[in-house]
Amino acid sequence: GFFPEMVTNLHSLKELHLVGNQIEEIPPSIANLSSLEELDINANLLSNLPSESSKLILLKRLDISRNVFREIPQSVYELGTLEHLHAGENHIESISSQVSKLKNLKVLNLGSRGIGLNYETSGTDYANKISELPVAIDKLDKLIELDLTGNPLPIPVEILSKTDEPQAIIKYYLTLKFLGIEQT
Repeated sequence: GFFPEMVTNLHSLKELHLVGNQIEEIPPSIANLSSLEELDINANLLSNLPSESSKLILLKRLDISRNVFREIPQSVYELGTLEHLHAGENHIESISSQVSKLKNLKVLNLGSRGIGLNYETSGTDYANKISELPVAIDKLDKLIELDLTGNPLPIPVEILSKTDEPQAIIKYYLTLKFLGIEQT
């Protein structure tokens, strides 16, 4: 599937939803959508975003879940206005300490629940495998939801599943890390 390039002429577009279209690449011209506040490209075949996507300076909501990202794209960390970042069900293995730049983030979803999803037919394992968190995640003081469920983190399920208590999850993890009893 291809990204509908003509869409990038719609300079006043506020929301763009391209869910489940087998899109493999987002063109650099995405930068033209300077009014965009919400970009939903969930359930495609994306493994990266162009660096130009950092020019979406009004973007509040980005959904890149159910793609094949191995990491959160660098350009995403430049989106200071971002409030919601959904990147669950990818192949993400780590989070950069640059996540602390996302000062306005309220919701960070990197979970891999797999509830009601049947991807067995595609032969692809849609599950993030984050085993450690950057200390800088503690700087996200507007966070009200943190979903890391299904990741191989040394955090008990009963704490990890309280997605509406991000500070408790982060505090537990950082306490472990600083006590040096992090599981290998």
